[in-house]
Amino acid sequence: MTYKTKRTYNLHTATVERVRALAAQGEAGGSQDAVVETAIDQFYRQVKDREEALQWAAAARDPEFAAETTALAAAFGSEAWPK
Repeated sequence: MTYKTKRTYNLHTATVERVRALAAQGEAGGSQDAVVETAIDQFYRQVKDREEALQWAAAARDPEFAAETTALAAAFGSEAWPK
């Protein structure tokens, strides 16, 4: 069972108007709560994706990671990933 918590936030008037307009258009299920939840979920995923991209960039500069991936590629020879 999913529990919901009532929260109060101070938002700019323009933000509140946008949420209302999106809900009125039927976006994200048509409720203001759903619009806000969808927006927060998308923003959260963007932040996590950016964090992951930074981790992969750091790994690409790590000589031990490069050596390990080279060894793995050699171990699997010419096998290709399925498309």
